[in-house]
Amino acid sequence: MKKVANKNINRVLALAAILCCTLAVLTNSCAKHSLPRIVVILPSPSNPFWIEVSRGADQMKAELKGRYEVDVQSSLDMDASSQNELLNAYLDRNTVDALVLGPASDSETVPTVAKYSALHKPIVLIDTELNPSALQNNDVHIDAFIGSDNVEGGKKAANGMFQALQSKKGSTVLVIEGSLVHQSAIDRTRGFF
Repeated sequence: MKKVANKNINRVLALAAILCCTLAVLTNSCAKHSLPRIVVILPSPSNPFWIEVSRGADQMKAELKGRYEVDVQSSLDMDASSQNELLNAYLDRNTVDALVLGPASDSETVPTVAKYSALHKPIVLIDTELNPSALQNNDVHIDAFIGSDNVEGGKKAANGMFQALQSKKGSTVLVIEGSLVHQSAIDRTRGFF
């Protein structure tokens, strides 16, 4: 199995941030201040994947300095309530022109993300898509999603496990699930079974 290098994860976020910036400028949604402001809100400060994404965001912040303001924040571990508080705080201060979001929940954050959409703020999702029904019910427009098909990833993991154990009769497999509330983990588990 090929391991994804940290720099690749960093580049995914870089692409999202640059896309988000470009959308903010092209759609003329920037507030009346000198630099377009991009906020990156991640769902966990301690999950290894999100730590790497945060490092990538910090790298992009340094590379974009002087052209864009980039603020990187994490909510409490997979806590949609604290993520909604962060999202609302940026709106209340009017300090965001574009949003890059790793959702803590595929549905609980949708009403707050809808406020960004209503203000025509470009929104780029990373890793986890938001619930399509909730998006439609809240009239939310997402500009881009950068991530993988987690159900398909779970299927590939199961097939790899099956192939590795096929010659070992009577093998027992222990599946350790990730977060029970984060949609990416739920989808990978669903694909595995």
